[in-house]
Amino acid sequence: MSNNHINAKKIDKNEIWNKLEKLGLIRSLSSFNIWSEGKHTRAHLIFNENMKRAITLIPEINNEIKTRISSRTLRLNHLIELTLIALITSLEVYLEDLFRDSLNYTNISKINKDYLIRFLEHFQIEKSYFEEYLKTNNFEFSFSKIFPKKKRLNFQDLKTLKVAYKSINIEIVDIIDEADSGLWGKIYSKEKDNPGYLFLRHKFIHQGWKSSIIYKEYLKPETIENAIIDIAKFINIIEKKILDIYPKKKYPLFYIQELKKKENLKNNTNN
Repeated sequence: MSNNHINAKKIDKNEIWNKLEKLGLIRSLSSFNIWSEGKHTRAHLIFNENMKRAITLIPEINNEIKTRISSRTLRLNHLIELTLIALITSLEVYLEDLFRDSLNYTNISKINKDYLIRFLEHFQIEKSYFEEYLKTNNFEFSFSKIFPKKKRLNFQDLKTLKVAYKSINIEIVDIIDEADSGLWGKIYSKEKDNPGYLFLRHKFIHQGWKSSIIYKEYLKPETIENAIIDIAKFINIIEKKILDIYPKKKYPLFYIQELKKKENLKNNTNN
């Protein structure tokens, strides 16, 4: 078993959070006022909480590093795998939540016809979902009306991600490239000699122990540190674009503080 981790440097959880706070994440919901100016979406709050869930494994990783016992390397590998899996889950949940929320504000009549056909074919949406609209020839409705709620979305697939986000007016490849062109490779690369986080996560889930041998050079604390920051950067870029496309004044319920106010109003009315 490899001894690579015995002299590994511990992950500085406080330093990680200092960097994340600059990217719009918060350590505690008691700091909820960070959303008071409509800077983040509902999907981002859920992402924030999922990231916190992944980060809770850092103390356990550090504890295994502290022991400096080579026989414990297997457990350290496993903890790093679990943390990376949790981080990628945070990314996937955000991408789907944001996409589905955005569909509520995307009018189908504004969509290019050729692209609409491509979208329907890619997601295999049956004609039955919008027959009633065809009968009346009325297409002034949101995309969410014809997109099945239980439709599985595989945002591990870059093509699916691009097709989906184009429907909500986000050319996702372009905006990420413009901000940080290296992020795509770090997250989505499928090259075996330079795998992205999604690729590693897939192998850790579907190959089990075998993947710990094949990809052992990536089973180190630095991978987790880098993945946390890279994924947070990726999401922050998208959030900024969403603010441009869906301004708070026109789409107030898209943003978490407005949802919270609505819930508070509901509770006060019930009381």
